[in-house]
Amino acid sequence: MGVKTTLLLEHGSVLVMKDTTQTHWFHRLPPTKLITKPRVNLTFRTIANKL
Repeated sequence: MGVKTTLLLEHGSVLVMKDTTQTHWFHRLPPTKLITKPRVNLTFRTIANKL
C-alpha cells in the first residue's frame, strides 16, 4: 500500500491536492465520534471535453 501520512488541519484550513496527488494518494476524512458538529468536504474537479 505505501507510506501512511497523517496531516492534522486547524479549524478553517484548506488542503489543496492537485496534479499527481489525486492519482497516487488515497485520501479521506476518517469517521470519528469525537466530532460533534457537521464537517464540510468540498471537491472541485476539472472536466475535460474529449471529443
